[in-house]
Amino acid sequence: MATSKFHAGAEALPRAAGLRERFALVVGADEVARPKPHPDSGELVLRTLRVTARDAVVVGDTVHDIHMAHGAGMRSIAVTYGVQSRDELAAAAPTGFAGSFGEVVAQLTTAFRPTPEGVAR
Repeated sequence: MATSKFHAGAEALPRAAGLRERFALVVGADEVARPKPHPDSGELVLRTLRVTARDAVVVGDTVHDIHMAHGAGMRSIAVTYGVQSRDELAAAAPTGFAGSFGEVVAQLTTAFRPTPEGVAR
């Protein structure tokens, strides 16, 4: 997870929701030299987890998330139930859109699923 929040706040949100154990890593804006929309946060996640950009997907609700994904060479799903409107998000050219958490999960398990060779379908 890469967020624009400082690390302490970034840790608190998934913990409060009972989801912290689902994230191998949480990167706050204060942990990189250049936070979103610069790709530093995304690149730190990739490096730390030893994942290639082609095997990663950014799920975000702001154009900063989508710009970070582009800069790091990752695909992106813009969620339309967050901070910015679909039109605002579309201007950043995400790979896909999701109108609900269920749609995010569906896309991650189908359209963005890696093949045995590690290339997304």
